[in-house]
Order: sequence, then structure tokens, then C-alpha cells
Amino acid sequence: MQLIKLITLAAVATATSDQDKCTAKRGGKHAVQAIQALCAKTDMVVPSTYAQNGHTVSSAHAFISSNCSPAEWVPQYWCLTQFYAMCANNDFIGGSTSQRYGNGGCQYFELSK
Repeated sequence: MQLIKLITLAAVATATSDQDKCTAKRGGKHAVQAIQALCAKTDMVVPSTYAQNGHTVSSAHAFISSNCSPAEWVPQYWCLTQFYAMCANNDFIGGSTSQRYGNGGCQYFELSK
């Protein structure tokens, strides 16, 4: 039981650290707001119009395109964690960064500016 608590705590700390790194980047505040708006939906599935349209704040745009069949649920925790890591570890300013997740890489997360 203690091990599970430690693993959960480490995952939350990493997500928070990546969120802070993203916020500190030029334009990162808007990226974090776009990510939070998109990932606020707790029952998001992909593919869906909601995920494909994503959210834009200022010029930061977060969205998830998908060719998953059947549709896959995107838990809020993983939506936030994966987008924050992409933002923290890549320079999307003036361009975009993307990463594939999900079963067979069928979820295509993209953050652009």
C-alpha cells in the first residue's frame, strides 16, 4: 500500500513540475490554459469532435486527433500529464510539438502556437 502511495505521489510531482516548466516558457501560460480547458472534460473519448477541435487560448492550441477503433477514453490525469510533458520538454513556440499515445499510437496529441 505504501508503494502505491509513493508511486502516485511521484507521478503527481512530475506532472506539477512539468506544468511549472511549461508555464515558465514564453507563451507557456496560454499553453497551460489551453491544456487545462481541453482536459477539463472527464469523459473525453477519441476520436471525437470535442478532442479534434481542442481548445485555443490566445494563440496556443491543444487538441487530440485520433484513428482509434474502437474509441478510447482519455483519462483527465493522462491528458494533463502528457500535454504538460510535451510542453515542458519541447519548444513549441512558433511551431508545434506532438506525440502519439494510446493503443498502437492511435491518439495524436498536438500543442501548437
